[in-house]
Amino acid sequence: MIKFLTKLTKDLKEDLWLMESMTFSEHFDDFEETDRMWRIYTLGGTYLMLRQVENAKSSIERIHKYCLSEINGTFYDDLLKQWEGSDMEQAYNAEMPYEYILGIWDNLPFPEMNLDISDFIEKHCNIGNALMGGLEQFFPTIVPHKQNSEGELEPVSFLECQIDDNLKAGSMLAAVEEYNERLAKIREIATNRGNLGEILNLISR
Repeated sequence: MIKFLTKLTKDLKEDLWLMESMTFSEHFDDFEETDRMWRIYTLGGTYLMLRQVENAKSSIERIHKYCLSEINGTFYDDLLKQWEGSDMEQAYNAEMPYEYILGIWDNLPFPEMNLDISDFIEKHCNIGNALMGGLEQFFPTIVPHKQNSEGELEPVSFLECQIDDNLKAGSMLAAVEEYNERLAKIREIATNRGNLGEILNLISR
């Protein structure tokens, strides 16, 4: 799950950089007002999605830490000892790791991935295809390269690049569904005070 969220964060940062380049360009004022407003709206939407995914990644990493600490018998030392002697000091009990996990859903934004993320993945793929199409049209002599299994760069066609981008987008869309399914399972296990090792397995595989 963390690997998927890391890849999604990288893609969102790439799109955000592109949106920022378009929005803060010295030619921004040359665009029609509706186009300027669309660019600002898109920039804001991409930023909010990035923050949502970063929050989800942080939430999953915290759940991972809670489970490991409880299994290793260091929950108090890892998470509660810092409050020792203060007004926020908490007495450890066996329910606490589950309460900490379920507390993730008490804060907004929730860690689930919504439809906006799926729309972004499709859009990200379309942008890549459009850029490839533009390169092929205006610079037909340019030959794209791709790293092979030995780590060497080898020439490929623009079509191969577009097919590869489409396959990656399909894989990412499937990963969104799988991520949400695993998240629901984690919540169920925590609610039923189940096996924390199973939660770790869901996060890591």
